[in-house]
Amino acid sequence: MNLHHRSEEELDKLYKGCFFRNEYDGLVLNGELHICPISAHAKDLKIIPDYKSDYLKFREGSVSSKIEGYDVFNNQSHLQCCDHCEAVLNEIVERTYTCMHVKYSRINKLKAQLNSID
Repeated sequence: MNLHHRSEEELDKLYKGCFFRNEYDGLVLNGELHICPISAHAKDLKIIPDYKSDYLKFREGSVSSKIEGYDVFNNQSHLQCCDHCEAVLNEIVERTYTCMHVKYSRINKLKAQLNSID
């Protein structure tokens, strides 16, 4: 995952439109809460640097420091790992998510029709 050297504005725009930020509930990996599962695994595999501000550690600090840390973590304009993101990936993930949603909606509709036959 290459570093793209995007501007702050480009990173903010990328993060604002990010599928994971908007539609995903996060991932807990090794006691850390990550917004982006791709960066979580890339960090874990040492493919990208360990950006400490991109995740929240659950195993360290008091409850009040975790709440305070969560507010800072959750209100960032972008994550440092965003500069490694392949922006096209957001479109692929979003399309996959949409296709899965449509597929399951059709399955549920078919199940309802089959149940009404009884």
